[in-house]
Amino acid sequence: MFRDIVFPSKNEDEFIDMAMKLGYESICFCYKPKDIVNYESDKIKIIVAAIIEKYDDIKKSKEADLLMTSSENRKLMEKVDFVYDLETSDKGDHMHYRQGGLSQINAKIMKGVGLSFANLLDDKERPKRMGRFIQNIKICRKYKLKTYIGSFAKEPYEMRAAKDLISLFFTFGMHPKKAKDSLMYT
Repeated sequence: MFRDIVFPSKNEDEFIDMAMKLGYESICFCYKPKDIVNYESDKIKIIVAAIIEKYDDIKKSKEADLLMTSSENRKLMEKVDFVYDLETSDKGDHMHYRQGGLSQINAKIMKGVGLSFANLLDDKERPKRMGRFIQNIKICRKYKLKTYIGSFAKEPYEMRAAKDLISLFFTFGMHPKKAKDSLMYT
């Protein structure tokens, strides 16, 4: 059962229609805890993820199925299901390694990592972020971190088909079965 991860802004129906066209059986809507909407659909399975920005948000997001953060706060990294947007760091890359936001120390305390296709849409940053994806995938493989692949779209037309995402992350060094499992909702 494939699912995509998206950030709706009162356009849930459009996301559901696009997900159906792309062949998804499930979709994960990401909201801030105060904005969580219990959206129901008879067409597709809906998962709700809460975007945690500070530690107090964890208590406020009891209705959410998943907890996620883009914060580099270690306490949050331990508590949430996955951390996303690690590769968008403003820090400069070094000669022998990238500043991908994922280190072996973080990898040992985290439950999972979200890998976002939307981060590759910026033309200027694409080569740097591709290198960071490759490095982060290597660390995920080494420490057996659970990965969550998705389009992380803010608009329905930014979504991509599951097979396209699997192929892309396979080229970045992810095992095909792992890429497929990263799109599955269990």
